[in-house]
Amino acid sequence: KVDDESGIVKREEVANAIKGIMEGDESLEIRKRINKLSDGAATELSEHGSSRKALSNLALKWH
Repeated sequence: KVDDESGIVKREEVANAIKGIMEGDESLEIRKRINKLSDGAATELSEHGSSRKALSNLALKWH
């Protein structure tokens, strides 16, 4: 809810929204998605990940 005069969201509204996300039914799904993204990023940046290989190939081309 935005204040009509200032166009600013009140801190209570922000706090309630964050609390709802952290404690509500959505929190488990959000945490699962974050963990999945984190695992994917770790894989891509690992020694055998495609991002690591792409950067290595690029570095070899510069030499």
